Amino acid sequence: MKTRCAALIVVLLFGCGEGDEDQSKKQNNTPKSDSDISAPRDGGGSSSSSEYDDFVYDDENKRYVSGAGSFPEQADSANAFLITVFLKKDGTFVLFYAEGNGKVSITGHALNIFKDRQFKRTGEWTVTQMTLDMGGLMRCNKITFNGAPALYCNIEKAIGHSAAVDRNVTLKKGLGSSSPDDSEWAEYK
Repeated sequence: MKTRCAALIVVLLFGCGEGDEDQSKKQNNTPKSDSDISAPRDGGGSSSSSEYDDFVYDDENKRYVSGAGSFPEQADSANAFLITVFLKKDGTFVLFYAEGNGKVSITGHALNIFKDRQFKRTGEWTVTQMTLDMGGLMRCNKITFNGAPALYCNIEKAIGHSAAVDRNVTLKKGLGSSSPDDSEWAEYK
């Protein structure tokens, strides 16, 4: 029992995907509201967007977040996704979402991204009751991951395969400097 509970806590805190669990198990373990997230959040109850200043992109601070998650294998062999998000100071976001096949674990991921499964979405982000909403596509809460701020997100609407809806992903700050205008994103539609 202790091992099963410890594993469940790891999945809930780090949200790196649920692997090959059947659908009923996945639904029972997916947080549906802010109160289901047990990870600590900063800010003491403010609903201000300043809660998420650590993640905001601008020309000086080229911050972005990224992470990977998994879903049940589809007919095209896709079983995982990779997300990169740029939250802009003006309240808009640019989200790059790609699907492919491979492995996702708590320590990282190894994915073969399918060129025809690369999507770019834009919209407005808002913060309500300490929850970051990216235009209805994803809802996120601020957590601490390995001592650093991160976002624990739930995919709310299909971007690619519908099997990714209700899947969780931990988005960590990216390394280096990147821009939503970089050539690496040119093939995302």
